[in-house]
Amino acid sequence: MRRGKNNAWLGIIMGCLVTLIFLVTIVKLSSGNKMQAFDHNLRPELVESNKKK
Repeated sequence: MRRGKNNAWLGIIMGCLVTLIFLVTIVKLSSGNKMQAFDHNLRPELVESNKKK
């Protein structure tokens, strides 16, 4: 009986963790920011230019 309760609580906690990670991912993707990681390559769109537009 007690083992079943412990397993249920563990399942609830793990489900909440997965849900939290999913929601954070959705919010970050929908924010519209360029999410580019550092990969040791220089990309022109990441370099701030001093040109006046």
